[in-house]
Amino acid sequence: MIGHALSAGRISHLAVALLLASALAAAPVLAEEPKGDKAKASSNSGSAGKDQKSDQQKDVDTEHLFGFTEGSDAGEKGEQEVLVDTISRFGKRRDGPGPSTYRVLNTRFACQFNPADRFSVELSAFGDLRRQRNIADLDDKAFGTFDGVSVELKYQFLKGSAEQPLGLAVELRPRFTRVLPVEGHGANVFDLESLLQLDVQVVPGKVWYGSNVSFEPAAG
Repeated sequence: MIGHALSAGRISHLAVALLLASALAAAPVLAEEPKGDKAKASSNSGSAGKDQKSDQQKDVDTEHLFGFTEGSDAGEKGEQEVLVDTISRFGKRRDGPGPSTYRVLNTRFACQFNPADRFSVELSAFGDLRRQRNIADLDDKAFGTFDGVSVELKYQFLKGSAEQPLGLAVELRPRFTRVLPVEGHGANVFDLESLLQLDVQVVPGKVWYGSNVSFEPAAG
């Protein structure tokens, strides 16, 4: 009986030892699985960051990047914009003693849309608000009035990128004007401005250079 009891005890101890050994062997496998998932997640986040950075570089629109000089970008099909801009003129040589005033605001209200990729159409209406008094070679005036309409048709031939930095577009701007911008006299003037617009990425995604070449015959 004692011999049988001892052999049964040895068997039970052996079984416990085998269970512990199997548990220790399985533990490293379970511990390594999260590392693989973590590395995979890190790789995915890295690629997502690169894609986001690339998208940000593509989103730079050069059309209104240079102030009075217009960039070559013309947008993509379906894009729409509403624009309001004002050109101000202040101060001119007075005509004689006493106070003098020269203040002019020329404001444009515009709606722009893209019927096709790289082709934009812009419809504009203009207003003239001015006050001029005791100014050399100018009559005293104070009024605000409607100052005509214009249409702008623009097509972009070349789209700038990091690989090809030059952007190139041509724009036609027929306009009807009712007020001379400096003197303020009433007029009926029709002009057709032809504009060559170019811009260059000097440092890709960071520094641009823009230039416009204009030809503008007028009648009226």
